[in-house]
Amino acid sequence: MGALLVTNSAGDVEIDSRSVPPRKVNLSDRDYFTIQQQSADAGLVISKPFSPHLTTTEMSVGLSQRLTDSHGQFAGIVVGTLRLNYFRRLFDGMTLGDHGSLTLLRPDGTVLMRRPYNPKDIGRSVAGVPAFKPLIQADQGSYIGTAALV
Repeated sequence: MGALLVTNSAGDVEIDSRSVPPRKVNLSDRDYFTIQQQSADAGLVISKPFSPHLTTTEMSVGLSQRLTDSHGQFAGIVVGTLRLNYFRRLFDGMTLGDHGSLTLLRPDGTVLMRRPYNPKDIGRSVAGVPAFKPLIQADQGSYIGTAALV
C-alpha cells in the first residue's frame, strides 16, 4: 500500500496518512482526480499507472472516490495508492507453464501488470487487439486465449 490521501476541490492534499501535517502536493493533474471532478457518478476510479509525486518509489495506481459537499458539489477526493510491485510479486508466485502469461487490465484495456514482466508493457493499451473483446463482454470469469502482448 502507498498512501491514503484526501484532497480539497482544487486537488491540494488536506489529509495524508503518511504525514502530519500533510505533505504539500496537488493531485489535480491525475486522471483519478479529474474523472471524479468531472463526473458525479464515476464511482470508484482505478487510475492509469503513474509515478508518485510524493516519493520516488515504483509505479502505482490510485483508487479514488469523489467527495461532495452538503449541496452536492465536488469537494475533492479520497484516494488510496497501491504500488504495482505488489502485483508483480503476487504474479511471480504463480506457475503458468512454459508459454503462459498473466495480465491485469483496467476495463479500458490499460495494462497494470503482466507476467512475464516487461516494464514497457505497464500503461500500454491492448483495447484494440482481438483478444481484448472477449474480456469485456462478461461481468466475471476467466479467459484463456492467445495473449495480446508477446
